[in-house]
Amino acid sequence: MIDISKFTYGRLKPLKFVYRSGTSYYWLVKCECGSETIISKSNMSRGQSECGRCSRKTSGKKRVVNHSFGHELKSTYYAMIYRCTSPLDRSFSRYGGRGIKVCEEWSDKEKGFKSFVNSMGNRPKGYTLDRIDVNGDYEPENCRWASRYTQNTNKQKQPRNVCFSGRKWAAYIVRDYKKHHLGTYNTESQALTASASAAEMYSQGITLTEIKKELKERIK
Repeated sequence: MIDISKFTYGRLKPLKFVYRSGTSYYWLVKCECGSETIISKSNMSRGQSECGRCSRKTSGKKRVVNHSFGHELKSTYYAMIYRCTSPLDRSFSRYGGRGIKVCEEWSDKEKGFKSFVNSMGNRPKGYTLDRIDVNGDYEPENCRWASRYTQNTNKQKQPRNVCFSGRKWAAYIVRDYKKHHLGTYNTESQALTASASAAEMYSQGITLTEIKKELKERIK
């Protein structure tokens, strides 16, 4: 079991683990209103961000603006926040782990969700949140509602000669139908530079062994 007591979920702060039921883990949490209750980790991960008492007090547009609980975009919004900020999120390595952030306008604790809704508008049926530049941050200029086809096409346009391995970026070069590993780097920019430099050197007749040696001297 992973300790989530150092994280917050909207207005909820996990205090301690209480019990397990099947595959669900239940935690004692404290809401910003001061009340304490028991909620499953899975519900918080899916977007529950306040206690039952607060959700009953707020309704309609007021609830959407203040807390987001009950809004159709709540799960989309909090999933975006968590994968960029929480190492416990299973997708963190592909987002926050490689430097992808949520802009200040959307990540603001009090007004972030309202700004997100105002920027993105209603979500068309069958569409999901998509970043135009998959290496860019979540911000109004780089986000849109897109179909699965559009997202898959967008991903295919991205360079495939680098990949994030969990802690560092790995660079490759493909020659003679084989993928050759060039090394690992601290940033994506370094890995892209290594791959581009390797392609240029290879076109000049330099061997892969010499290329790898040269890259170690060039990129540190």
